[in-house]
Amino acid sequence: MKKLLVTFFSLFLVNISFSQKTALEFWAAGFEKEMAGDYPAALDNYNKAIDLKADFSKAYYNRGNVKVLLKDLRGALEDYSKVIELKPTYPLAYNNRGIVKFNLGDYKAALEDYNKAIDQQSDNAEFYYNRGLVKTELKDYESAIKDFNRAIGENPDYYMAYVYRAIAKGSTDDTKGESDDFEKAVALRPDAAEAFYYRGVSTERKKGVKAALPDYEKAIDVDPKYDKAYMKRALFRFNSELYSAAIKDFSKAIELDSGIVDAYFFRGLSKSRFKDYRGAIKDYSKVIEFKPDFYKAYYNRGVAKSEMEDYRGAIDDFNKTVELKPDFSNAFFNRGNAKYLSGDKDGACLDFSKAGEMGDTEAYEIIKLHCR
Repeated sequence: MKKLLVTFFSLFLVNISFSQKTALEFWAAGFEKEMAGDYPAALDNYNKAIDLKADFSKAYYNRGNVKVLLKDLRGALEDYSKVIELKPTYPLAYNNRGIVKFNLGDYKAALEDYNKAIDQQSDNAEFYYNRGLVKTELKDYESAIKDFNRAIGENPDYYMAYVYRAIAKGSTDDTKGESDDFEKAVALRPDAAEAFYYRGVSTERKKGVKAALPDYEKAIDVDPKYDKAYMKRALFRFNSELYSAAIKDFSKAIELDSGIVDAYFFRGLSKSRFKDYRGAIKDYSKVIEFKPDFYKAYYNRGVAKSEMEDYRGAIDDFNKTVELKPDFSNAFFNRGNAKYLSGDKDGACLDFSKAGEMGDTEAYEIIKLHCR
């Protein structure tokens, strides 16, 4: 539900003097690069401007914008704070710092910044919209709706304000208001994937994913790069045992955003259904890179290694699984299998016994057959 909105255009008035000219020239070159999408070059020019003029608030502001685009949120936070230190009556700096805090999960601090931005500029639709977002995250839905109302009052074509007002209304059981706002959003922007996607999320919550699927597919139609819609469709296909189609969607989501951990995990599960264990192991390993404490990735990688007769590797993964999840009987059972097949009968029988203690009746059947 998080959406970065950064206002790139500054309203600063810069008094140019001969001594400031070089710093200003670097700033201008940086701004030109920023507008052209060459963010590293923009950053370099803003750095040089600041080196020459340490109190150049406009350069800090624009450098903060570029750092956001380069995903350096901590660095952006420092720059916006410096702008506010130098120019405490600049509402855009409070707004943008609030956005960064919001995306870092510091919702209460973000709310404080949005309040200050609104205190200084009470007719800015974006400020109310952003405050509505943070209030939604804080589950203050009624107050969030008021902010979205104000954003729409300032800008009646603000389709995302309708989208998130719909979400807030849905959270207060205002079903009709929720539906009306989604309809308004898609009417305003029939080319906006977010409107269809979040309407799908609402429908899924009430009627299930199958009913929501047309909206997820519409989101993909209007924006083929909208990764969240591919994930929703992929999960529907996975749960419908349409594994080949699911793999295609998970792969597309990963292509669009290589940090979607669930896409690797469920793609690995899907590959296992086709006995593509090498591919599955590669995906589970990627999950572990992102989430080294995710026991299900170790467990499923261990199962895949067992299928490939890599029993030593499987045992290592099951060891890690039970370290992270000591009450997971399947891990003990499968580790027992791997130990038995690698010649460690005593270790295997102990693991089967442990699985049996946890309620796995099949483990006791195995003990009767192989652990006398």
